Amino acid sequence: MAAVYKVGKKWRADWTDNDGIRHRKRFKTKGDADDYLTEINSQIKDGTYVAPKNIQTFGALADSWIAGRIEQSRTPGAGYRPSTLAQWQSHVAHLKFCLGETVKANEVDAPTIERGIAKIRLSKEQGGHGLSVRTVGKVLTTASRIFRFGIRSKCGVQLDPTKLIERVKEDSGEQTETGERLNTLSFMK
Repeated sequence: MAAVYKVGKKWRADWTDNDGIRHRKRFKTKGDADDYLTEINSQIKDGTYVAPKNIQTFGALADSWIAGRIEQSRTPGAGYRPSTLAQWQSHVAHLKFCLGETVKANEVDAPTIERGIAKIRLSKEQGGHGLSVRTVGKVLTTASRIFRFGIRSKCGVQLDPTKLIERVKEDSGEQTETGERLNTLSFMK
């Protein structure tokens, strides 16, 4: 059952998920409620719908991703190198710092990540982690892996917002006639 109806001055989208649980959400306009319900119905039909209360936080998703990589590496000769796992754990710590522990994984979008990047780029004296452009790029790559893991595990993540962020190059590679580098970037937008 899915319906849109008026309650007072607002509109309500009312639907039942695949588990038989009824959900309702209010909107200011009928069009917003209809659009939302259309999206929910397509997710239910595709089998990708996850009830809002069952969506993991980004921190929990990142922890389950790194735990899976560690588990794969327990067998000698299989999985990932210990140095790679240590770097990923460091990246996850940076991501938790900049995105927060309590934000839902499906609520993380490109502007949220960009604000987080600016936060971890700050020097330690300013309350950041003082990361370089190169390290931020590696952290974003790890974040992309986490989001793709979330999409595969059907935990409510629909897209990878890191793909919408323009990566900043650290160095253009240009040199003067004497061999000095030009356009070396010391900050990130």
